[in-house]
Formats: sequence, C-alpha cells, structure tokens
Amino acid sequence: MGTIKHHKKWDLQNNVWKDVESGEKGKALSTVSYSDIINSQNRQFNYIVIANGYRVENITKNPNAVSDRTAHISNVIKYFSNLRENYKIEMILIDNDAPLTEQSKAIAEYIDTLSRRIDAKTVNFLGFSKCGVIAVDMIKYFKDPRSFVKTRIYSISSPYEGTLIASPKLLEIEVKKMVEAKLGQGRFSSEVYKAVMGIFFDNFSNSHMDLDIAVPGGVTDDLKPFYDPSFLENALSSQNLKSLGLISHYRNICTTITEDTLKEAIKSGNLASLGLCILNDCLFDGKGDGIVPLSSQRKIDDVFNTSSIIIPSTHNSMEIKKGRTLILDEVRQRIEKS
Repeated sequence: MGTIKHHKKWDLQNNVWKDVESGEKGKALSTVSYSDIINSQNRQFNYIVIANGYRVENITKNPNAVSDRTAHISNVIKYFSNLRENYKIEMILIDNDAPLTEQSKAIAEYIDTLSRRIDAKTVNFLGFSKCGVIAVDMIKYFKDPRSFVKTRIYSISSPYEGTLIASPKLLEIEVKKMVEAKLGQGRFSSEVYKAVMGIFFDNFSNSHMDLDIAVPGGVTDDLKPFYDPSFLENALSSQNLKSLGLISHYRNICTTITEDTLKEAIKSGNLASLGLCILNDCLFDGKGDGIVPLSSQRKIDDVFNTSSIIIPSTHNSMEIKKGRTLILDEVRQRIEKS
C-alpha cells in the first residue's frame, strides 16, 4: 500500500502555493511512497520517482493511501525486486491548478531534497507526458549540486510542442468534423458530438494541469485565465537545454502505436488502448500514441544533441507489458553502469 503525502496546493486567486486544506487533497501536489526494496546489505538506494501527470483524485478516492496496483506500480515494484540493488519507489502526483512552470520549481525542490539524502545513490526521474516536459524544465531550478550528479531523467511520451488533446478549442472543431463525416449533419450527430465532448470535459482539469500543454490557439477565451503559454514556449529554450547537459543522464523515449499495438489491444480486450488506437488514426493520421503526435515527442531531437528511443506503445505505456519493460530496462541498464 502506498502512503500519500500532500505537500501544497496552488491558490488560483492569489497565484501562490498554500497549505493543503482537507477538501483539496484530491487536487494537491503530493507524493506517494512505497515499501523499500532491499536486495543488498548496502544501505544505498536508487530512487525511482514516477511522475505520470496524474492528480490524486485520478487514481484514488482515498486521500491518504493508494493500492500498489494503481497506475501499475505493483509491476514496477516486482521488476526492481528481482534485481541486485536497493530501491525506493515513489510517485509524484501533480497539482490541478498550478502553472506547470511552478510545478517544475516545486518538483526540482523535491529532487534536491532526495539528492541530499545520504542513502540516495541515484535519483531516477521518469516523467510521463506533461511531466516529461516538466523534467526538462525543472533542471534549471536545482539548487543542490548533488542533484546534477545523482539525477537521471527519462522523458516519456512528452508533448514538447503540445497536443490537440489538451486544446479544447481546436479539439471541438476536429471532433465535430469527425462526427459529421460519419453521421452527416443533423440533430443525431449534434447529440453524439455533445456526448463525446462531455466525456472529454468530465476528465479534463479545465486548468493549468492540462491547458499548459495546449497547442497555440487551442484554448478558448473563458479558459485563458488558467493557461500559461510560456511553459511550452520556453520548454526547449537555450537555458533549459544548457541545464539538461549538466545532469548525469538524460534519455527521451517516444511512444507510437503500431499494428502490433492494435492487435494486442484487441487480443487483451483493453478498451482504453483500443480507444487510443482509434484516436491516433482520427487525430494524428496514425503517427502518434493516441494522445501526443510523434512529431511533438521528437521535437527535442531537433534542438538538443540526443537521439530519441521509439517504442511501440500507446500513450499509456505503463499498462502495456512490453512498453513498460522497455522503459524500465533503460533505467536499470543505466543504474547498473553507475
């Protein structure tokens, strides 16, 4: 069982961090810690810090604890339990309302805290989706030199140029086109369109958590007070890229849906993966992972001296055994070299 610790909550009215009140725990910046994995008498630990871009209420109704099985952490625990070194598995759950730039600062502060620990051999940050961009952005906020030495960063499925899925203004146009192309214009297609967008907005944060990774022009006027375009504008800035070159290790991992991915989704009856396969064809012409186009994920290759790894998976790579194993193998191999 993972234990949740709530760190702070963003106050949208005053644009500052504040203490977490009882009713805000589901949307606060939080961390989840799990039982130590002891494989060696050496009391040094490799921290595996997973940031999926979720908030607390995305994964549990209990604000204080979460099952190991949630977010497939049990599979991560099982993977590292079979190795020779010691590990601490943690998960970062982001704030619903804080601008992603502010979350970068807060997470950098947390990485500093981990790096200062005497028992921390390495700090391995796995940033999925928006948290993959945060991973690149946060390095310039490190204050402890040990963070640069100990930290290894893995950006996975990262929308460096944003994504249509986080852009309600443009997404509504595309969904309407798709529905009318299939059903024609009329009352029925209008109802289907409203139902689809209703599902979208029921799961969308309507705040910085999602809006800050919108593509340019993708945010409606009523949501602009909760949108900070500067996050993506500066994501691959020279300052960020210079900082990226100072850490121990960086790897960009892209996910893309292949024919085998679709076959596996059908074979396993994974409706979420099947839905992403359909979205990928409809929104990205088959060139992405169902949430982020491959071109957005690979944008960092154009400006930084790196060559991305591309793995066959939907955006939800942690729930697909092959994708999850390939990612964790990357992390393991680097730890073993240290």
